[in-house]
Amino acid sequence: MPENVNSSGKSRENAENKGKKLYLAVDSGGTKVAAVLYDSLFMPVAFAKSGSLRANTTPPALVEAHFSDLMKQLGLEKRTRVEEVNGTYGSNARKMFADFLDAGELSFLGEFKMGLAAAGVFGDGILALSGTGATVFAKNGGVTAAVGGFGAAVSDEGSGYWIGREAVNAAIRDSEERGPATRLTEAVISFMNAQIRGAYEPPFAGPVIPTGSSRREELRKAVFSIYRECDKTPVMQVSAPRTVYLRGVILNEYTGRVWRNTTGGRRYLRQSPRLSGKRSLLFDEDLPSRTVRNALCDPVTVSVRMLSDSASTLFVPQRIRELTPGGELVPYFSDSSELFVTRNLRAGDTYTISAPLFLAGDSGLGTLIEVCSTLEDSRYEQIVETYTTLPDHLEEPVYAMAREAASVASSPYDRALALQSWLSRTYRYTLDVD
Repeated sequence: MPENVNSSGKSRENAENKGKKLYLAVDSGGTKVAAVLYDSLFMPVAFAKSGSLRANTTPPALVEAHFSDLMKQLGLEKRTRVEEVNGTYGSNARKMFADFLDAGELSFLGEFKMGLAAAGVFGDGILALSGTGATVFAKNGGVTAAVGGFGAAVSDEGSGYWIGREAVNAAIRDSEERGPATRLTEAVISFMNAQIRGAYEPPFAGPVIPTGSSRREELRKAVFSIYRECDKTPVMQVSAPRTVYLRGVILNEYTGRVWRNTTGGRRYLRQSPRLSGKRSLLFDEDLPSRTVRNALCDPVTVSVRMLSDSASTLFVPQRIRELTPGGELVPYFSDSSELFVTRNLRAGDTYTISAPLFLAGDSGLGTLIEVCSTLEDSRYEQIVETYTTLPDHLEEPVYAMAREAASVASSPYDRALALQSWLSRTYRYTLDVD
């Protein structure tokens, strides 16, 4: 084969590149590295993508292989002159570029600085970086704060590496019968190519955390394939005479970053006669007042049959009048009015609830609320404080938007309906997020 021609055309590219001033931009992450070679007119010359160059997440031999592959894709031979090498890469990668290339300048800029430089025109804000690792950086009035970034192997919750590690841990707990059953177990064991060697030996025969970035990417795909399958698997079958909204975990306060429960974590046996008063208050068993109840307040029966294994939480309406657990289920309740049983729910478990069902827009609901507003309610102020508190730093434009959307109505109930209508028209809700 002639010297200036090969199957990939790299030798021809090398010849064409001679005499040009070349520049290299590099984005080196924990799972992969991407690079663009361009000329002095900012015209791309070559693109390349390979495995990670990060020494803290990838074995040295793989780092060397990934670097060689990157140089080959870019058509760069040893001691090729490159005016500048810029981007995000660690100290070990910097040395590799310096040793391999005739580089005029090597400039490293961290992801934080690069992101903030790009977003600086917007002033204060939050920068979230989530890849193999995860970090969040915030700036407000000159004050800065950062969370995460200590390394995917030990922290960085929500990162790709963390997702894979949590999947492996869940599979291990399942296989050792010290955690809930999960469909991840079979996928993870299969992925690791492990075998059950005996009745008393764990199924993970060997290292279970993949050591190469390409292997981690394969694990990520395996985990997400299970997620997509499970996402379409029915969890429960609900039988009711009309549309019903069921509650699970109850969180009452929004901090501006997360929802949390501030009502306490104590648990109480639901059947206990001694706790009937507390249960009645938490589940509004005596509301609305019997003196003003209309047909909407008549309880209906809602039956639930589990079709898949789930956590111990029972999904129920708010104003429960009766709860009939099936089989061996023993229900408890908490200060936040959550209901749950003493074990995880399994496919085939059943329970039945009797409760009135109220839906926004129901005929007669506005009148019922208006009548109830004229009655004395000793717990009203406490409920408002517990469930409607907003974070202090909520910006004024949010309030202004809400006031404008609700301005077409007069009563609190009608304003809530107006807000609901405005949100459904203005914002699309979907579970299919890329």
